Amino acid sequence: MSQAFKRITAAMLMLTEAMMLQQRPVSRTALIWLMVLQLAVLAPLAINLPAWLIVLSLSCWGWRLALLNGRVSPPGKWFSGLAVVVCVALVVLLEGRLLHLKGFALLLAFGFIFKLIELKNLRDAFLVLVLAVMLLAVNLLLSQTLVVSILSAISFFVLLCCWIGLNHIGAEVQWRQPMRLAAQLYVMAAPIAIALFLLVPRIPPFWQVSLNTGQAQTGLSDRMSPGDISQLVRSDELAFRVSFNQERPPQQALYWRAVVMTEFDGRSWQQANQQWFGRNPVANPAWPKPLDPKATPWVSWQGQPKPWAEQSSGAPQYSVILEASQQHWLPALAMPTSADPNIGLVADQRLVHRRPVLQRIQYEVSSRATPLDKHAEQAIVSEHRTSYLDYPKDLNPQIQQYAAALWQQQPRVNAFVQSLMRYVRQHDYAYTLSPPLAGLNAVDEFWFQHKAGFCAHYASAFALMLRVVGIPSRVVGGYQGGEWDEQANYLQVRQYDAHAWVEYWQPDAGWIRLDPTAAIAPERIESSFVQSLRMQQFEHSNALSSWRFSGSEWLLSWRQRWDRLEYLWHRNVLNYKQQQQLELLKRWFGDFDWRQMLVGLVIAISGFLTIIALWQSKPWRRPKVDPQVALFTDFCRKLKKLGVEVDEGLSPNAILTQLDDIPAQKQTRIRSWIAQFVALRFEPNTPPQHYRELKKRLKQI
Repeated sequence: MSQAFKRITAAMLMLTEAMMLQQRPVSRTALIWLMVLQLAVLAPLAINLPAWLIVLSLSCWGWRLALLNGRVSPPGKWFSGLAVVVCVALVVLLEGRLLHLKGFALLLAFGFIFKLIELKNLRDAFLVLVLAVMLLAVNLLLSQTLVVSILSAISFFVLLCCWIGLNHIGAEVQWRQPMRLAAQLYVMAAPIAIALFLLVPRIPPFWQVSLNTGQAQTGLSDRMSPGDISQLVRSDELAFRVSFNQERPPQQALYWRAVVMTEFDGRSWQQANQQWFGRNPVANPAWPKPLDPKATPWVSWQGQPKPWAEQSSGAPQYSVILEASQQHWLPALAMPTSADPNIGLVADQRLVHRRPVLQRIQYEVSSRATPLDKHAEQAIVSEHRTSYLDYPKDLNPQIQQYAAALWQQQPRVNAFVQSLMRYVRQHDYAYTLSPPLAGLNAVDEFWFQHKAGFCAHYASAFALMLRVVGIPSRVVGGYQGGEWDEQANYLQVRQYDAHAWVEYWQPDAGWIRLDPTAAIAPERIESSFVQSLRMQQFEHSNALSSWRFSGSEWLLSWRQRWDRLEYLWHRNVLNYKQQQQLELLKRWFGDFDWRQMLVGLVIAISGFLTIIALWQSKPWRRPKVDPQVALFTDFCRKLKKLGVEVDEGLSPNAILTQLDDIPAQKQTRIRSWIAQFVALRFEPNTPPQHYRELKKRLKQI
């Protein structure tokens, strides 16, 4: 019975508290804080919000401002229900689907925006704060860049100010009070957060979930048409960053292999996904699935090496920070190996990740010390020889005739390749981002009519001619070069560095790289793409694009500094894992034991909390006494001298009953003094000069 009574009592208390929250209005200052919070929370999320939702949020914010000034009325229930239906319909129609993280974020943002309009009481205000916390968390799942992290920290500070302001009971809260207390909480929490981040053991997750963010695929795809890469190079979006642990290779050697395409339909090249992976890994980008090591016989995984793969040994030679691409392939230099268990080596010598790269990741790569075993490589080529030689015989007849005639003149492979390179040098072929449109026989039109194209055009033509004469060939898509940052010592590769080239097979030499671009535009290979084609038209992908600042050295230098900060943020903070933690602790403490480290961490945090508690309580200081209470204490001492026994804790009005033994003249003065003290103490809006008058009159008693 007692337990049931306690539960009923607790439920009644909770119900009473909820009813009180529904009755308590929200102060004007708290409403203004909530409006500021809405802008602060939506600012880091703005990059992921569609334009229609940004317009809606600004409209709702203006509506709330008009409500605050009493110019309009709040929305009714029918209007609110209709708004929810319209928002869900817009998300489905314009964004494609609801069941992904971005769709959930959009619906959550709409609820956060619209709830502020229909806010009526304190309960609604606390619901707005809960929605704000959820939005901040979802936004950090979508992006952890330095800008988003800083804006999220500012947003959380504003949220903390709102929470403090809403919990203030009494007179109208001032602007400075919540800010001062929130700043104190930030200062006290920061050392603890830093200590926990650095010292708590970084335990790998027991399980992982791929976040379906709903973002579109970016960068290279598994299919290449002549104009695809030229569209990529019109974008200056960051593709990846690389830091080398050894000497940086020369610019001409920086061929970052990502996709190998062997299937040709006469116009486009495509990766043989079914052949290498048993299925198309990007067949359903809405629901990306990880690659199964048991179902990928042509992919070698760490711990399950294939005959044609070499286990990674020794320190990695370079580290890659890859931006989210929604794809499996990982850019790397030739003959790569990686000790990461989630990274596999495909038989065509490129790296893939088990899961699509939905967020920025970092991986370590080494280049194989010894060449691939010729027998193992020959076995792979023999197994897939048909795919390396196949091409549609009924398309591009002119270039087939040309290749066959040239082979009759130069029947050796090296001589045939050199003849092709000489031909493009001597016949006014041009390198351009805006080639003419091609028809059904795209390769014929490019080679014999237009003679102007991008790297994909030349790679496609060379690979086709090699196949016509019976030389196994494939087109490789990736990136070439990059921009080196001398101060931070890392290479920055952007989408405009996207490139395509050819690899052809020779039994005695293996796969040989052939880049026709080196014959058409050697400056593209020998220097960065930025330096070679500055005059071409580019799309500025974002507001902080380096191309926007190219006319101002000062702005460009600040943009480059920000890129360095972003690089260091990911390398040293977001990628702070168990290995990095062990290296840091060894530099600080030498050899250590984890148990001793945990005990020391507990002692350090306990000591810090003790210091905070002492600083807050300040036991060495005399407690501050209310001047009115001190005045009343002096009054009680005065009465004791007059022979009136005043018990401790007696109220002023109760003292009036103990004045019978005092002369009437003194009683009148005492009663008058008590009446003025009660007015000073308990009545609002009492002038402060009453305290000074009472102090003077006390001396006259």
